[in-house]
Amino acid sequence: MSAMQQEILAKNEPIEKLTLDNGLELWKVNVGMLKEQTLNARSMSSEMFLQLADNVKRGSRLESLPFCALTDNGLEIVSGHHRVRAARKADVVEIWVLVDVSGLSRDQIRAKQLAHNSIQGQDNMDLIRQIFQQIDDVEARIEAYVDVINLDDLAGMSVTLTSKDLEVEFDTKCVSINFLPVQFKEFEYAMTLLEGTKPDVVYLAQRGEYEELVAAMDTVVKAYDIRSTPTILAKMAQIVIEQIEGQDAEDET
Repeated sequence: MSAMQQEILAKNEPIEKLTLDNGLELWKVNVGMLKEQTLNARSMSSEMFLQLADNVKRGSRLESLPFCALTDNGLEIVSGHHRVRAARKADVVEIWVLVDVSGLSRDQIRAKQLAHNSIQGQDNMDLIRQIFQQIDDVEARIEAYVDVINLDDLAGMSVTLTSKDLEVEFDTKCVSINFLPVQFKEFEYAMTLLEGTKPDVVYLAQRGEYEELVAAMDTVVKAYDIRSTPTILAKMAQIVIEQIEGQDAEDET
């Protein structure tokens, strides 16, 4: 460790420290100590980053440690930039990081930065599908950040959620509808006819199903000259009621 690094360490002593082997130490630090690289080849979509930040906030911790190096510039992040940014966004002030205190050169830091980003292996889609199918909790499925569209036999999945306060951070469309009392009464009754479905339950469905709903609403608009979304849905509910009750009457005769 250079004299400069020793001086930097004296000014930025970690909260906790554990010495490992071969120049590696485990530090608990304030995220404000960590310095990012000027260039970082690893990119992340905003949706993925928001999900990462939400995962961090959920447990108030990082579950994969950033790798850092103690240099003459301070404590530099080699890999884990997005994890550190997610911790900041999640208001997690103190995190554990893996630190190389052996005195890495600038070239060694750049090489390790690229290697950590590149050497990851490939996912087995069949195994991803099997593991994903074994997750029963919907919020855990969201946390997994798996693209269901690419899992063939799960592509039509619809899931019932019991949490009214669920926040979904990836590519979904959330629709809020305000009914007048009379409109909601018909809608609620129509829902109870559909195998006891509760109208205040939240669903996740494929975007194609939402598009089918919009197409059906458009048909009602043209047929009945209705413009209000709650009124359109109330009319659709009325049609469902008439259809089901009419079918029940025919069955009884």
